[in-house]
Amino acid sequence: MSRNDILISMIASFSKGDYEGFVEECNALIAYEESKKNYGLANRMRKALEGKMKNSTPLISSLAIAPLETKPIFYKSTKLESKAKGLVSLEKPITTIENVIFSKETEEVINNLILQWEHRDELKSYNLSPQNRILFYGPPGTGKTFAAHGIANRLGLEVACVRFDSLVSSYLGETGSNLREVFDFASSYPCVLLLDELDAIGKKRDDNHELGELKRIVISLLQNLDFFPPHTLLIACTNHEHLLDPALWRRFDCHVPFTNPGEQERKKILKNRIADRNVSIEDNWINFIADISQGLSAANLVTAVDNGIRKWVINKSSKPSLLITEEILQYLRIDTLPEKTRVEIAEKLRNHSRVYSLSYLSKLLLIPKSTLHKRLKLLNE
Repeated sequence: MSRNDILISMIASFSKGDYEGFVEECNALIAYEESKKNYGLANRMRKALEGKMKNSTPLISSLAIAPLETKPIFYKSTKLESKAKGLVSLEKPITTIENVIFSKETEEVINNLILQWEHRDELKSYNLSPQNRILFYGPPGTGKTFAAHGIANRLGLEVACVRFDSLVSSYLGETGSNLREVFDFASSYPCVLLLDELDAIGKKRDDNHELGELKRIVISLLQNLDFFPPHTLLIACTNHEHLLDPALWRRFDCHVPFTNPGEQERKKILKNRIADRNVSIEDNWINFIADISQGLSAANLVTAVDNGIRKWVINKSSKPSLLITEEILQYLRIDTLPEKTRVEIAEKLRNHSRVYSLSYLSKLLLIPKSTLHKRLKLLNE
């Protein structure tokens, strides 16, 4: 539909008192201007429309439109294009950026990225655009997917999750075609395109164990990234950055490292999760659990808290702090730790609370009671 056709439809809807139709045509005009890359004009039109919707009463009360919870940076359609069905799953963000705990380094990069998108109009006046091809990398459970959802929430966008089970086809050449459909959809639909587990389709091409078709997929991915438009945001995540093809790194204009949380971050994660479960635990226990949980991911900590509280709800014969501590020790994989490390943990537990008897610690840490007694005695001499 041309711009003139949209304007005529707008006038017709207004003259008939069709408030809903008028708003739809306004949004269609905004989308048309965006398709012509007139983003500044489209943004001003959207602001004008949102102001009208907030300050006026529709002609028919049943056509009232609920106010948006967050201010979107694009007009959001509710329909998924047929070609992308099955390849992309559209989701509302599952968390806010405030609920994701980052290291200081990662938090600075994420905040800068969000600010770029919130000031995209100012950047455009200097012939610049926000960084829009973002690579999150780091160990599992460190918050990469949550961060992508948090960014989408802040920008008022949906998350378009690529479904790799449908994307990768057994038919020669079809995966490349599917990949093209996904990128075409993301180029025309306002969303955060999320490529989770990027290494599934972006492995190094010098790997002799990979089939020729998989190598062609990498080439297709590189080509799609080369022509990815600046007005759309893509976030790719990987737990195995060492497996990625070197050429992929050059296609991303922002590399964001994710690491297991430090002690201060662990305290925040534990405190937030425990409070979210309506349970009260003394700060000294939270500090203690944060101290002994070095090396665990944010996902490990959250799961340990939930599992410990589940046990406490079912059987309140023990304190939630003790049960959470036991769950933390399970995630530390006690059986794989050197005896010296296990003895050091036993000393911390023993010093923190006398509920940890030698018999209990012996069973918990897989150290014979007599041996544990001797080792602890040597540490205290």
